[in-house]
Amino acid sequence: MICRAEQVTSSSSEKQSSDVEEKTRPTTSVRARRFFANVRGAIVFSLGLAAVDFVLRLGAVGYQNPRRWEAKEVGLYALGLLWSLFTWMLFSRLLLRLRGRPRLALGLRIATAFVAALLFSLSFAYLKNFDQSPSWQVLKFAVAEPKWLIRLGSWGLKARDLLAFAITAAAAFWLLAPAKSAILRRPRPILRWVRNLSYVALGVVVLGVPGFQSPLPVDTNAAAAVVQFAIAQSQSRRHLVAPVRPPIPKRDPNGRPNVLVFVHESLRADAVFPGLDYANTKLDPKKISPYQSSIPERQEEGFFFFPYARTNSTATESSVPSIVSGIDPGGPADAYGRAQSLWSVGKVFGARTFLFAAEAYSWSHFDEFFIDKNVDQVLTGTELSEAVPIGSTAADDGAVVDAAIGHLKSLAQTPGPFVGAIHFDATHLPGWAGPGTPPFTGAPGDPERYAMSIRYVDGLVERVMKALHETGLDRNTIVLATSDHGENIIPRRTPDRLGAYYEPTVRIPFWIRVPPELLKKHPAWQKELEAWHDKNVQNLDFLPTIRDFLSLGDEPELLPPHIPGQSLLRPPPVDNQIAGQSTCAIRAWALEGFYAVRGRTKVIVSNDRTTAQIYDLDADPFEKKNLWKDDAWRKRVMPWLEPLVRAGEGRSAVCRRLEQICPVSVTDR
Repeated sequence: MICRAEQVTSSSSEKQSSDVEEKTRPTTSVRARRFFANVRGAIVFSLGLAAVDFVLRLGAVGYQNPRRWEAKEVGLYALGLLWSLFTWMLFSRLLLRLRGRPRLALGLRIATAFVAALLFSLSFAYLKNFDQSPSWQVLKFAVAEPKWLIRLGSWGLKARDLLAFAITAAAAFWLLAPAKSAILRRPRPILRWVRNLSYVALGVVVLGVPGFQSPLPVDTNAAAAVVQFAIAQSQSRRHLVAPVRPPIPKRDPNGRPNVLVFVHESLRADAVFPGLDYANTKLDPKKISPYQSSIPERQEEGFFFFPYARTNSTATESSVPSIVSGIDPGGPADAYGRAQSLWSVGKVFGARTFLFAAEAYSWSHFDEFFIDKNVDQVLTGTELSEAVPIGSTAADDGAVVDAAIGHLKSLAQTPGPFVGAIHFDATHLPGWAGPGTPPFTGAPGDPERYAMSIRYVDGLVERVMKALHETGLDRNTIVLATSDHGENIIPRRTPDRLGAYYEPTVRIPFWIRVPPELLKKHPAWQKELEAWHDKNVQNLDFLPTIRDFLSLGDEPELLPPHIPGQSLLRPPPVDNQIAGQSTCAIRAWALEGFYAVRGRTKVIVSNDRTTAQIYDLDADPFEKKNLWKDDAWRKRVMPWLEPLVRAGEGRSAVCRRLEQICPVSVTDR
């Protein structure tokens, strides 16, 4: 009886408690007001970032600009904004849970405000300067090259960037303050699971899936860069992987010349050769490049220069492989998996091989791609940068040349041919003119600073050439020189160099020196090299020409399609055409497209414009008058442009992505 009475009393008490709770439970409108009070600051912060990001994008070119967005870009940006709102609201709830620990909550707010302001203000600055949001590759560069990052900041940081940082930090600290209202009750377990799973799924899509990083709101994009960087590090993701180079039967070394290659960085042709009329700059090659500018006048010494030479990519990552391995960025993707190299070609006849580079070849995994058992001697910025540091892993070009000359002197003491390369870096912006160079404070692309660095490197080229003469190596050494791409200097023309295909960024100084003794033995060489003088040549032609200099033109592995370029020791074709692009199988850019030149007619297809471009380079060397709307010019161009695009896997892929701009209809293969 007692137990029964206790049960009745307990049941009655629970009923009364339930009735009281029901009467005091807040209404839906009260719960909504409390919820909004809890997350109001987070919503304002998220939407404010998105508004600033959206406005800044209106000044960008390409698909980063909202005016160019289609449904998929709008949908992706909306997903990113949803993730942003979700994240900052959850952060607000976390601060509410820490109300009992005010010091911890304050520390978290300060740290969040600082990190957010740093990432977001830098992202805004990057968007303004490069017309795209920073990706995980940019974060990778910042981690790998902190000294370069500081240096770039020292000459590129403006007062507005510091103001943006201060405003963002203050807004984050103020808007993300803990709300004063009570914490809301937890939702039912099933709703909590749905919420959490939805948030995780959304995060996986916008943060972790490659290809979903652009366009995204600035905070979501920053988070995506961090996540993608972590994924890349954990999976050792890289652009270039060590290829499996098919073996080539060994040949007799007798009669083979030496080959020395100069690879310049960001060096424009009009800064080296006088008389070129594709850019209106104040650069005077005779003053800033006295040695190389004299090459056109020194034909009797075995010099040949090619004023219509162009790069196949305006990005170093995809341009250097085109020089040293003969890979077409617009060609097949699997070519990178079996590429030969300058050094593997030399090893066919047992040449002594070397590489001296101011830049570290670990960048973009160049070391794993190029440096293998075929390279006997290697010295890069990784080993030399501590002496006179330019960046984290870049060295003074003078130190590189000192080491290279020492090695050449040792090679001169023993018999046998050599094949090697010297890779300069000083002409990369902001420019390095050697020890004692004053700190750079000008704008990016300052012509005076650029000229100083060119003058410095030109003197180093002269030093190497003089060393070849003093050691007697010049009598049997063929020298070839080029640059990975040109450069935008003031007055700059948009877009930025990485997405630009105008002449200032694609024209390069390409020259060859063949000892007169060798020209006498091979009279056909001079004839063919002279025949190419007025033709369009490209960096893709570098390795095929070296192949023929080394008498390996009958080796199948060194012929098309494996090495698709044309040798300058063979007659030029009647229809002389070349093409280039920066986006390829190993690298993607937000600004993408390609260019093609046939004779003196140039076509550019790029997503910084809404239509393709045609230029008559004879009548319009500055590329000011787009002839695309001229029916006669389109009819003249399309018959050769269509097969050129369709013949290249990489060009076709770009055309498919730019289907609203590319005039060539490309079906999936």
